[in-house]
Amino acid sequence: MDKREKTLLLILGLVLVLLIVKSFFIDPYTPKNEAEDEFYQEVKDIIETNYTGFLYDSGLVYPRIVKISEMSERERTVKDKDGNTYVADGIYKAKIRKYILGFLPYSEERILDID
Repeated sequence: MDKREKTLLLILGLVLVLLIVKSFFIDPYTPKNEAEDEFYQEVKDIIETNYTGFLYDSGLVYPRIVKISEMSERERTVKDKDGNTYVADGIYKAKIRKYILGFLPYSEERILDID
């Protein structure tokens, strides 16, 4: 192995370590207040009921809540097919990221709190 290959392997190793640190320590979300904690628990329940199957149960694919934030007025506004406008009662939205083997992100989804 020449010097260039060793350097590339070292860089690959460092990037993998950074990805693992990011996935396990930076990405997971912790609620900031009681309302966010309540929504966090609702989203966890949704994850447990919707994400089932061999890949999820075996731990090969792991969904994780990475962000909860307040919806803007535009996001809360819903129009039906007749053109009537409704404003949703919910105020939060969540971002769920799926990881392969717990550290390799491959997909994101959003859940809106619409009552």
